[in-house]
Amino acid sequence: MPPIPAVPEDYHGETVLDFVVTYAGDPATGEEVLRPLRAFGDPILDAVRPQPYTALQQTFDEGVPKGQRWDSKAHYLDALPDAALNTVVGHVDPLPGPFSMVYFEPMGGAIGRVDPTATAFPHREAAYGFHILTGWPDADQDAEIMDWTREFHDAMTPYANGGVYVNLLGADEEERVPSAYGPNHDRLARLKDRYDPDNLFRATPNVEPAAA
Repeated sequence: MPPIPAVPEDYHGETVLDFVVTYAGDPATGEEVLRPLRAFGDPILDAVRPQPYTALQQTFDEGVPKGQRWDSKAHYLDALPDAALNTVVGHVDPLPGPFSMVYFEPMGGAIGRVDPTATAFPHREAAYGFHILTGWPDADQDAEIMDWTREFHDAMTPYANGGVYVNLLGADEEERVPSAYGPNHDRLARLKDRYDPDNLFRATPNVEPAAA
């Protein structure tokens, strides 16, 4: 739990299990749908409430403040076997860095009902997204925490399908860009040739022109 006012001070720095849920639709129906999950255990925080989409988009802003040092590594998984869960449990307590988090995103549903070649995003059949985001303030910890992040990511690789979400790539992962777009990468490179042949838009991991 990050050291922020929204979190009770006794839990600052503690590794906890967090469920992030969203129901888009009628609030009364959403309350009924989410009731079983909200009745599970005694939560440290319960932030489930009707809110506008713009507020939802800012949910994590306080826990990922500017001015920290960040490292990011991610995978897509087609399943979540016990061995993968055991790998996660074996790495996350304690987490290095006061703003670090590790999470799974369930996929499926509407995401999986779109043709993988209909948009740039191809990973329609993945069961879960998996993200390691480490955040810390002290440059003296760079090597230690970045090594931990890479080792954890490598340990999860046997359970991954090779894909990755482009926005979660680390700054040193340019070689994984094709994995973010799968079968769509070559077509996107040809579009880059047409609209950005000089690769002006390259501040983040990006598709390079096919002629590059």
